[in-house]
Amino acid sequence: MNPTIYQVQIRVFLRELVDYFKDNPDYGTKEKPYPAESFYMLISPYAQFYGPLRDILLLQPNATYQWIIESNDGTPVSFSGDDQSNMELEMIAKNPTNEKWKKIFSNAPDMDPVTKKVKVKNKITGENLFELSTVEKTDPSVKMKFSFVFDFLDKDKKLKYGSIDPQQSTLPPPTFP
Repeated sequence: MNPTIYQVQIRVFLRELVDYFKDNPDYGTKEKPYPAESFYMLISPYAQFYGPLRDILLLQPNATYQWIIESNDGTPVSFSGDDQSNMELEMIAKNPTNEKWKKIFSNAPDMDPVTKKVKVKNKITGENLFELSTVEKTDPSVKMKFSFVFDFLDKDKKLKYGSIDPQQSTLPPPTFP
């Protein structure tokens, strides 16, 4: 049976993000990416997310999740490559193990023993799309928290970095004029 495909679009409001942090030039580097939790919108009419920040994904069996990142104004955005992962997934379960991960994802990467997270990379560095596939008999009650790093060129054509980690944000929501 063919897997069900769920598209998960992440739309980042880059201009507003950069404008909000323009007084602090330390942000936007690889070491200190822009915290973009208040500057993105998750669009996925069929994949099931829950939580107040819609940051917890309920995985379905025999499914392929296509993650796409883009800006709201057409500026190219990529899941960040290099030695960083594109996305980190955290299983919301007691005592996650590699065996539990392998029962969820086909070709699951090894879990980091310290953080208990799985680091997922897309196949082509610098792309704005990658896929995750679940096995045929995944428990539909399995929940995942996601976070990721992305990069883009600012108006001066300098490479900048941002991150979305909804549960790690310590900044208050921005106010707009």
